[in-house]
Amino acid sequence: MEIPDSCQRQRSVLWRPLLGFESRIAFADTEKGPPLAGPFSFLPSRANSNAGATVGLDQHRLLTIILSSLLLLVTMTACSETTLPPVPVTPGEFRGLAAFERGDDVYLQAIGGAPTRLMVNASFPRWSPDGKSLGLVSGQRIIRIDTGSKKQTTLARAKNPRAVAWHPNGQWLFFSDGNLVRTVNVNTGETRVAVQGYTFRELDISPDGKKLVATVRHNGVKIRLFDFATGKSRLLSSGCSASFSPDGSLVSKLHDGHRGMDLLASATGKVQHTIESTRGIRYDNHFWTNHPDWIAGEVEGGTRDVVLINSRTGEIHRITDLGDAGRADVFLKWN
Repeated sequence: MEIPDSCQRQRSVLWRPLLGFESRIAFADTEKGPPLAGPFSFLPSRANSNAGATVGLDQHRLLTIILSSLLLLVTMTACSETTLPPVPVTPGEFRGLAAFERGDDVYLQAIGGAPTRLMVNASFPRWSPDGKSLGLVSGQRIIRIDTGSKKQTTLARAKNPRAVAWHPNGQWLFFSDGNLVRTVNVNTGETRVAVQGYTFRELDISPDGKKLVATVRHNGVKIRLFDFATGKSRLLSSGCSASFSPDGSLVSKLHDGHRGMDLLASATGKVQHTIESTRGIRYDNHFWTNHPDWIAGEVEGGTRDVVLINSRTGEIHRITDLGDAGRADVFLKWN
């Protein structure tokens, strides 16, 4: 198994010569033959040994080596969980552009391409329905940015903004503001209160524009569905990572433990399909792309990276290989 650079760096920091002894770990290398029989190999320092002599380890030194070894194993396990195949790309058939958080900034990266920083001091990017611009949060501002020209437009301001979501007609951008969800017209700047009464963490709008699904904090983390016509809401499930499928029939919900997802019927909240994470990988911050088969997310562990998760099979493919990328939305194009 190839060990990512970030894991190599952690290994070099964690495993160093201890208290006068040279120490070595034998790692499996698929290109150089099968792995060695044991995970650890300790070699006494030549400076402290003679032919036929045995170097003794006092209890303190032995305990130090054992604890360091255990810490290294935990680090390698976390890193190995996030080693994933990239998204298979067939030129002209399947293309995509990921927008994601990295540190305090928002980046763009084409599938199979390299990342570029789009905007500093920004978060929670969400693609417009036509895939030409992003809505996002920057401080207390709600921003629309054209990804072609890079032109930024401040649409509204909020006291405590966190999440954004587009209406399917592309004319309204919804945003959370503490216990409110507001919506702003991207052409006129008109702002309205859409729903209220909960602490809103994540948002998505149904493809017919009539409903909003949200992850809220209210006696725990819950997923609620809001009906704009009736002004009423109902509980779908406990959990988080709520988003609509492109046809609006399903809502995503992350499992406790972050090793799988349920796809709920938006009409009833009943589980229609369960996705189990492959190879025990933990992931978070899911958001359904514009393609019914693919949900964007991020893997957790020693590193964070953007992935696509197949909504039918649970297959996971990596988009970024940065170690600190997450909360993504991916706009896909296909023939």
